[in-house]
Amino acid sequence: MIMEIPTQPLAANRSPYSKIWWGSFALALVGLSLTVLAGGMVWRAAWGVQVAGTVFTAVVGAGYVLWRSLTHRASLPRLGMDWPLLVGGLAVIGLWIVTPDPRQGMGRVSWLLAYMLMFYLFTDAFDVGLDRSAVVAALLTVSGVVVGLAALETFARYQVWWGQVGWGTQPPFPYRLVSILGHSNAYMAFANLCAPLAAVAFFTSPRRTVRVLTAAWLVMFALTLPFSSSRGGWLGFGAWAAALGLLWGWEKKAFRPLRLMAQRTPWLAGLGGAAGLAGLGAAAWLFYQQFASHPTHGSGVLGSRSTMWLNALKMWFSDVWTGVGPGQFGLAYLKTDASIPPNYWATHAHNLFIQAAAEMGLVGLVAVLGLGAAILRWLWRAYLHCGELERPWVRATAAAVAGWVVANLVDDFTHWPVVMIPMILMMGLAGASSREMRTRWGLPIATAFIPLTVLIVQLVYGLFGYAPLLRGLDAARQGSWQQAAEYMSQSAKRDPNFPFYSTQAGLAWAAVWGQERADVGPLIEARFFLDRSLDLNDSPSWLWADLAVVDWHIGIRSQAYEAIEQARKIAPLEPSYALIHGVFLERDEVPDLARRAYWEALDRARDWSGHPFWQQTALRREVIRDWLAANPDLPQPSGYWLEAVEAAEAGDWPTAHLRLLQSEWIGEDALAHWAGRARVAQLEGDEAAFVTAAEKVLTEMTRGNLRTGFFAQTYSNWLYFRRGLDIELVPGYARLNADVGQYTAVEALFDLYQNQGQCGEAIRVWMGLQASKQGFTLDEIPPMPACEGLP
Repeated sequence: MIMEIPTQPLAANRSPYSKIWWGSFALALVGLSLTVLAGGMVWRAAWGVQVAGTVFTAVVGAGYVLWRSLTHRASLPRLGMDWPLLVGGLAVIGLWIVTPDPRQGMGRVSWLLAYMLMFYLFTDAFDVGLDRSAVVAALLTVSGVVVGLAALETFARYQVWWGQVGWGTQPPFPYRLVSILGHSNAYMAFANLCAPLAAVAFFTSPRRTVRVLTAAWLVMFALTLPFSSSRGGWLGFGAWAAALGLLWGWEKKAFRPLRLMAQRTPWLAGLGGAAGLAGLGAAAWLFYQQFASHPTHGSGVLGSRSTMWLNALKMWFSDVWTGVGPGQFGLAYLKTDASIPPNYWATHAHNLFIQAAAEMGLVGLVAVLGLGAAILRWLWRAYLHCGELERPWVRATAAAVAGWVVANLVDDFTHWPVVMIPMILMMGLAGASSREMRTRWGLPIATAFIPLTVLIVQLVYGLFGYAPLLRGLDAARQGSWQQAAEYMSQSAKRDPNFPFYSTQAGLAWAAVWGQERADVGPLIEARFFLDRSLDLNDSPSWLWADLAVVDWHIGIRSQAYEAIEQARKIAPLEPSYALIHGVFLERDEVPDLARRAYWEALDRARDWSGHPFWQQTALRREVIRDWLAANPDLPQPSGYWLEAVEAAEAGDWPTAHLRLLQSEWIGEDALAHWAGRARVAQLEGDEAAFVTAAEKVLTEMTRGNLRTGFFAQTYSNWLYFRRGLDIELVPGYARLNADVGQYTAVEALFDLYQNQGQCGEAIRVWMGLQASKQGFTLDEIPPMPACEGLP
């Protein structure tokens, strides 16, 4: 049964001072603010934000459905693309059920289904009185804050730079903003959705205040656009601007003169069109060359996306029909790429359609393409059948969705609720503006309780498992590793099929053992949780290496060898795995195989050849002697940090300080940067600056991370959307670094503390220095020279 719904034109808004208007504005403002907090990457994993989001979803979502069910006995709105949505939803659920690891994909599937549910509820809410102009005002208010803060961030960064070096010197690369969403790509996707609304409001609003505010919005957006260094953002901007202009021109018949000219003088029209396209292309290329030069942007037009796409296609071809499963991309990528580490770990394909094919195979790809076609057709019908007063806003929504679709050719924003929820809200607004499309099914709206309840239960269950982990992280920051491990074990027990919690518990128990190394009990606990994490998903190669180190120190040597072989099989190019294997073999007195493993580690990381590790034993001295004889041409260090040291040695202090600022600006390797700062401060005689920099060097030297970096952050924040430990390596994990002057800096720091009688500090520095020189293999630390300090 289908029922007609009375219309409520957007332009026929209630007075901005009415209670309904302000109520709609307040509700949308709170919801969108929570979306920004919970849907970005800065606060997404925060406990308070997750609780607030869950409570808001439960109270507002369930309360609304209950109110509509009891008071109006309402039925679900008919969207005009219900069958594609139903087929897409069933495809996602079916593929999730048959995946080998449903728990891993539960979050991804929940969000995809939640987006569909939101579409129905938003459309229904607009139909029954949610004021559309108030919602547009809330969208522009919240996005205006995000855009304004991004502009302020960019301005402040340049202000600091010019305050340090003067107005005449430009930084080596344009700044790439981060924004309060945590990434410039997400910022641009979010801003591109709301920018068409701001443009329409500026040109159509009769209120001067609205025009001034939207003009400020657009100016700030234009200022941040170049500094996003976002391929998807730039493509999306071009797409929505073109779509908005084309729809406006079509409405106003602005292209009629061009059509007449093309009919009368086709050669002139063609020449003019070609010249215009050439000029536009040249301007775009110059813009790209200027603002796409930041090191994080990657080289070439596609950067590293071609590698991601190739690996994603390999995933698809491994199971053409069903793919690797919803939510499985990030972990499957670890085994698809040639070697991670040291290669870059992509947690999504940076292309919506390739992502769909990789995760859900041909079934999912067809469903996504079908749904996409249905959405575009639906938007076109909504645009044609809305009233004249609503058309500018529907036009803005159509342009925003067009920009989103184009941006998803080089990104996948279905992982970003901060992008998806505003887009669905805008689509609900556009759909409710169409008179022809506003009908209802006979299915009661109370049916929405089923998916809504499942979503809320999933959110609560996630919080139930997450709570002890957060307490454990607080304990770890205070150095209470025993307490941290116990809390994290609780999370692993509450959510036993979630590898993340077992990994965190395993690392924490290993850290407990690393503090004293007297009792093997914590190591046995660490092994239990690491082994369980790998049983759930065996893709992270560094966890196999961690397990190997733990097994070795427990005394299970055969299993240690099996684990390190598995790590090397998954990531054959990672040098630390060969190094660990060599340490095992050397300790087991198998010199020939140990020599081969060490040689391979050096081949994989040629800049390790200057590390003191190679001088610790006779076998290693022999290996490094022979390897250096066979490899006379070694890579030499380079960078702004080194130019700073060279300038300081020449007494050119302005250049030295400028090069250090340039090193900081582009984000050079932290160890090298701080070693350079320490050396410059030492040469300049600035003791306070030297101590600060040398302490940073010590921190970077002893950090429990792989040299390629960010794996702990990627594993926690980007794969599991949770906070986690900032380490991924257990005590005893052998690892080296290039010699960038860090040992000279830390040895000088040790001498300084010892000469000043700060014996406690000297002991701490000595222990970290010697452990690093040994490659963190937990060999016996040589005795420290006597410290005759003050009592």
